[in-house]
Amino acid sequence: MGRTTAAPGRTKLAVLLLLLAAGPVQQATAQSTGAIRGTVAGTAQQPLPGVRITIVGVRDGERTNANGLFSVVNIPAGEQIVRVATIGYATKEQKVTVVAGQTVTVDFQLSALAVSLNEMVVTGTAGQQTRRSQPAQVAVLNTEEMMRNAPRSGMAGVLQSALPGVSVTQGGATTGAAQRIRIRGASSISLSNEPLVFIDGVRADSRIMSSARPGVGSGSKTNAGGQGVSRLNDLNPEDIASIEVVKGPAAATLYGADASAGVIQIITKQGQAGAFKQNLVTQMDNIDLNWTPPDNWGVCTAALIAAGATPICVGKAPGTLVSDNPLVRDNVIQTGQLQQINWSGTGGTETLKNYISLGDQSEAGILPSSRMRRTTLRTNSTWAVRPNLTLNFGVSYFNTFNQQPDDNHSAYGYGAGYGIGSPLTVGLAANGWFAPYRNSPVIASIRNEVSNRRCTPKVEVNHQPTSWFNHRLVVGLDYSGESRLKLVPKNDSGYWAASDNPGFVNQTRVTNNLYTVDYLGNVTNTFGAAGQWVSSLAFGTQIIVNSQDLLFANGLGLATNSARVISATAQTVGGETWEETRSVGLLSQWQLAYRNRLFFQTGLRADRNSAFGTKVGTIFLPKAGASWVISEESFLKDRIAALNLLRLRAAYGVTGRAPLPGTSLETWTPVPTSQSGTSTPGLSLLNPGNPDLRPERGSETELGFEAGLLNDRVGLEFTYFRKVTNDLILQRQLPTSAGYSENPFVNIGSVQNSGVEAVLRYRVFDRGRNALDVQLNANTLRNELTDLGDIPAFGTSPRFIEGYPLSSFFTRTINRVDVARNVAVVSDTLEYAGTMFPTREAAFSTNLTLFGNWRITTQVDGKFGATNYDQTTQYRTRSVVRSREAVAPEQLTAEVRLPLLGPYVDSQNRPVSANLVETPFLSSSDFVRFREIAVTYTVPSEIARRMRLQRANVTFGGRNLALWTRYTGNDPESITNNTGLADQFRANEFFNLPPTRRFFLRLSLDF
Repeated sequence: MGRTTAAPGRTKLAVLLLLLAAGPVQQATAQSTGAIRGTVAGTAQQPLPGVRITIVGVRDGERTNANGLFSVVNIPAGEQIVRVATIGYATKEQKVTVVAGQTVTVDFQLSALAVSLNEMVVTGTAGQQTRRSQPAQVAVLNTEEMMRNAPRSGMAGVLQSALPGVSVTQGGATTGAAQRIRIRGASSISLSNEPLVFIDGVRADSRIMSSARPGVGSGSKTNAGGQGVSRLNDLNPEDIASIEVVKGPAAATLYGADASAGVIQIITKQGQAGAFKQNLVTQMDNIDLNWTPPDNWGVCTAALIAAGATPICVGKAPGTLVSDNPLVRDNVIQTGQLQQINWSGTGGTETLKNYISLGDQSEAGILPSSRMRRTTLRTNSTWAVRPNLTLNFGVSYFNTFNQQPDDNHSAYGYGAGYGIGSPLTVGLAANGWFAPYRNSPVIASIRNEVSNRRCTPKVEVNHQPTSWFNHRLVVGLDYSGESRLKLVPKNDSGYWAASDNPGFVNQTRVTNNLYTVDYLGNVTNTFGAAGQWVSSLAFGTQIIVNSQDLLFANGLGLATNSARVISATAQTVGGETWEETRSVGLLSQWQLAYRNRLFFQTGLRADRNSAFGTKVGTIFLPKAGASWVISEESFLKDRIAALNLLRLRAAYGVTGRAPLPGTSLETWTPVPTSQSGTSTPGLSLLNPGNPDLRPERGSETELGFEAGLLNDRVGLEFTYFRKVTNDLILQRQLPTSAGYSENPFVNIGSVQNSGVEAVLRYRVFDRGRNALDVQLNANTLRNELTDLGDIPAFGTSPRFIEGYPLSSFFTRTINRVDVARNVAVVSDTLEYAGTMFPTREAAFSTNLTLFGNWRITTQVDGKFGATNYDQTTQYRTRSVVRSREAVAPEQLTAEVRLPLLGPYVDSQNRPVSANLVETPFLSSSDFVRFREIAVTYTVPSEIARRMRLQRANVTFGGRNLALWTRYTGNDPESITNNTGLADQFRANEFFNLPPTRRFFLRLSLDF
């Protein structure tokens, strides 16, 4: 009756096993061939590079070059269908007739789409999957296009305000400092809330570390001020084609028991067939602070004037206010510079295509002894062994160096050094700085260095034995070899604390290996009238092994500052840690599609992890969802003139977060013991462990839609999500009599995150060689710690209490000012005063093309609903008295002075310590920032050809250009600590400098 009958299941299974065992069968038939060439243009008639060219059923994976040109050779003669597709544009097909020995030309003009459902995404299914089939949202960022229009120098800039629900905070002005990334907020207290990172399917190292991280080379009185270094910043954005962000249920089957914080999948550029093409990029940035540090204040008392030993007070009247700013006076803050050059080349035959790139970037920061250097090499090759067998192999090498000054809250740093210095010491030994002789050159002599050599080889095998079965295997390694140095030089002038004046050096060596083995197979069956039903069954396994060997040595008492080796010090101590985590996941996913418009999907992953407790076996992570392109149904299609596209989607998934390595084990610590007067090694109880320790378990529901309106000029994407994380891993207090020095980790408590995410795109006009597109991203977030079980509330500032967001501020709040009694009346108990998490975020961007050769892009973004702790002002006001308000409180009105300085009493007129009243320094960190502008000029093609170039672009722009905020501190995005897991809930600034402003000039040449 016209029905296509599927092969019986047993027959397909037998064929499948035979194919797997026998390998691919070479096609025996040969055909006469020709070639297809052409151009692809998009908005404002501009050539589109990187467009995917597919000869349907024959060849896939070719790309257009910088001028939008493509050429595909060795195409069988006869009628063929050419399909072109790229992110943000409508996919287009055209039939052509290929004549043997000849070249046929076909050109494409693509229409921009406000919403595109035909983008290919990387999900839990082998083979290619379009966005329309995915029930859960997978956000795609066209990084290659971004780098052409508004280039970024690091991964923080690439992700900044680019996607709703992905929050990026840079935190400070230190060159090479790590960023903080959160996807849909935070849902764990003890485990990391940073997303997983994969590069071309291989798990990547994205750790945040510091040269002064406690326990691995920290000094007793100094650290690098809390600005960590992220391995994510090793990557060269010039090598990235696109980034996919997996936020929730979509991560359930592919990434499993570690994906609860989301996944960032980075897809690098691949080789293209044809003549060898090259690209050369050079860029220079000027970096400035765009912020004036506050002055330090003091008062010349009669006693100081009479003594005559305070130069700044000589000739002054008693009570005269004096000020100083050593950072400004000594010209410590300098104009930083970034220099970057990147070369890449691509070419090859239909059988072997290659991509290679070399990059070098160096940056000198705004503070002395602040610099960074990154050298990168990447090669990607695709070898078509047979028509149905392809090998992708690549390797990347990174050599990075970061040197950071002591800063922020370090007693030996610039921030505290200037911020708590006294103007009354100007002209004396301290000369306005915190301690005698500890000025800028002395601070710059401290070395905080992190070096890393990193290599990431990868092999991927794609095999399609039959039309209904394909599978792929990915094997990769991410190797990092880090060296961390902390050096405080010896001196005879008393620069440091007495214990540190002999000088010390700390060295740390870390070897980190991440192994990935990932196999996925996909069986597809088409049935029903005209093949209207398609069933896809995916199955596979993923193995991740992470091993880390850390060796450190500390030496005190340098013989000479030029001899930095540990063996040249008077006293030495060292240690070593080693850990390995192994995870194995088995996964399956079944998808049923009807007429390529209605999709049902369900999946299950079974995970085992060596970090689980010994009594915990396999955990199961299910997912299910549906996607319906309802606008293609006959009852709706063409019925509403303004509606071009409408897709509805719903998804549910469960992800996990494995315990930290070793936390489930009972552990002991070595201690010396004495037997008969002889010291022998012994053991002391450390942690009882927990054999029942399970991973944290996040269950997320996602509902949403995409709509294309007004002839695809307007696009709207909307998502509602609700995630509940159970089995939080927390430490439960043991009685002292138990004898253990650490408390065990247990599964208890829950956190809930919910919110909406929306994207609005509007193509204002596209006429001739002029076009304007605008986009608004927005999201909300509600975070709540819903249950702590039998564990009492803990933390000070911030604090963790049931019914409030994670990392909440609690303080005695000021209720009123009683001028008559000269007191500020505060609450009787601690009250909620805000959270570090923004409840609302938004970003508005524009893309304007003029006369075909000029492109102007801008971005303005903002975050709202969060609170930050201005600890800098608090310390300068209450502890060391350096702010003008604290030095001269008599100049303030009572309404201003009493809330700031007190005295404080409660409703019963009982005195309240000022330490309990932080309200004056807990400030709303709402802000709107003019994040960037970039102006790109494309040299006319006829001029470029005279210069023997395919394409030439010049871009000028700036970042962090303006800020609108009521925040009382230096910057609402300032974070004083960001060195890893222990700092993930810090939301305070403490003598750290704000993010810098940059102006850049970039030249890109294609030839």
